[in-house]
Amino acid sequence: MRWTIFLCFQFCMVGISEPMLTSWFMEGSSTYAELFESAEDENNHNEVHTWSHGAGNQSLPTYSGVNEVSYSDDWVYIRTTGLGHHIMGPWYRDESDTQLFGNFPANIAALYRFPRTPSGASSDYNITTGGAIGYFIDGVALFDARDAFSYINNLGIDGTPNGNNGRGDGIWNRDAYENESITFDPANAHQASDTYHYHANPSALRYLLDDHVDYNSISNRYSEKITSPTNHSPIIGWVSDGYPIYGPYGYSDPNNTNSVIRRMISGYQKRDISNRTSYPAWASRMYSNFSLSSNEYGPDVSTQFPIGHYIEDYEYLGDIGLTLGNDFDLDEHNGRFCITPEFPDGTYAYFTTIEQDGTPVYPYNVGRSFYGTPSGGFVNNINESYIIFAEGGAESSFSCNLISEIDHHKIEFDGVEGGYYQVEFTTNLLNGFTVLATNVSSTSHHFNFTDSNSMHQIGFYRVIIESVDEYDDDGYDSNIEVHSNSNFSNPYVTPSVLNKGTNVTLTITLNNEDFGRPVPPLQNNQGVLIPIESIQIGSINSNNISNINRISRFVTTCDIFIPNNTESSIFDMIITYIGPSGNKPTITVDNAIMVN
Repeated sequence: MRWTIFLCFQFCMVGISEPMLTSWFMEGSSTYAELFESAEDENNHNEVHTWSHGAGNQSLPTYSGVNEVSYSDDWVYIRTTGLGHHIMGPWYRDESDTQLFGNFPANIAALYRFPRTPSGASSDYNITTGGAIGYFIDGVALFDARDAFSYINNLGIDGTPNGNNGRGDGIWNRDAYENESITFDPANAHQASDTYHYHANPSALRYLLDDHVDYNSISNRYSEKITSPTNHSPIIGWVSDGYPIYGPYGYSDPNNTNSVIRRMISGYQKRDISNRTSYPAWASRMYSNFSLSSNEYGPDVSTQFPIGHYIEDYEYLGDIGLTLGNDFDLDEHNGRFCITPEFPDGTYAYFTTIEQDGTPVYPYNVGRSFYGTPSGGFVNNINESYIIFAEGGAESSFSCNLISEIDHHKIEFDGVEGGYYQVEFTTNLLNGFTVLATNVSSTSHHFNFTDSNSMHQIGFYRVIIESVDEYDDDGYDSNIEVHSNSNFSNPYVTPSVLNKGTNVTLTITLNNEDFGRPVPPLQNNQGVLIPIESIQIGSINSNNISNINRISRFVTTCDIFIPNNTESSIFDMIITYIGPSGNKPTITVDNAIMVN
């Protein structure tokens, strides 16, 4: 009986079961972040790895999500690009999808920390701030329930972005979901500048975590399952006060793991008011007994300013005679103390709030104030001794599978997108490994290698990552070597090294000496243009080559789009001209371009 042992070398996690360390969703961080730039691209399933629009400029691919989790005695640190593992986008300002949203996201190179031991009293009412108040476990920023605008009393209007009137008085704060959800992508996210973030129900992340969400890959839409939940929701994020956020489903009895799993009920409802001359009780408490004067009143309730337009349009059920734990589940911070699968002895935890069909419900993730002290946040550097717990991105772990056929072994593994691997074999671990192949790569993160010479041997395979294609490594702390294409160039084509998912303008400069035939003149003797009929580049579809323009006899330009599924290879170029007599001379440029 023949046997072969398979080894994969990458990294190992430290044997710690602390949820703030182990809950980060690292599985997707080995793949490039990608998005749909438009509804047309979404319909055609044309996702890209590089893009530029507004504040979002991603000229090189980068990996999605969290690329490092580390810890010290007091803190847990994450490094993240802030880009989701799901396909992001598209984003529009209108329901008819004619006005593209102003910004795309980009790698924000965030370094964020969380206190390992939460502190503070819930009655301290630490108000949530603008921007990230925590992070979801896929590395996407958590924003609170507000957008960046509020009512301007003396003008009778809301603040506007980049307007002469400013963003508002800060008294009546607009609800982001009610006012901006039209700009959310199917995952319920959009961006402030280049920062991709969720305000409410992170449905794409919950789908990846198998948290009672379905996904239609044809339409790129997420929906809540119609069946009753059978499992407690997983941790989906961490807040800057050190407490976790769970999905919407928990134990009906917060202290009994055998109780029925059901959707958590928010502690808020819309107020029954016709004018906005006073705050709800929770706002007065959290805003330090804030009473309104006439120049701080909000607009009367109307079609333009409906109930729910501002977060102060909601009242807390505990303030109107209902009881926490009986009539509703979550306190004014949108959490409760309870037992969870990760905390069998109990913890305070926030919960995402939704309707039965998945529609977000105020306050969505975290109320207007934190339960604990929000001592976490962004840092520029880790200025203390720390231990790396897990790594992603180019240093992600990979899974391997060895398939034995009649006359060969086939090694299949999910590795790092853009990675290059070395496969080795030994019959005896004491005698070292023999290299079977180097630079094994794939067009995605799925790799395979077939060895037809070792079936008669017993021993061990080993797969090691050698390098990765050039990527946007801003914010990373990686030791993986960048795969170098610096030795490849073609003197006739600029640029000659192209990345998948990019649109590039090529400049082709020929001469009369190196191609076995002269380059056709720009015009014949009668002054008629001799055009180029086509430019063929390897297996790339001719529909992806456009705007062919003969600048002069020897210089031609064209635009080329490199699809994501293009083989990583070196391609020849064939230029076909249309001669004056109808003949079609061609010039072949050998090894014209390399596609990474």
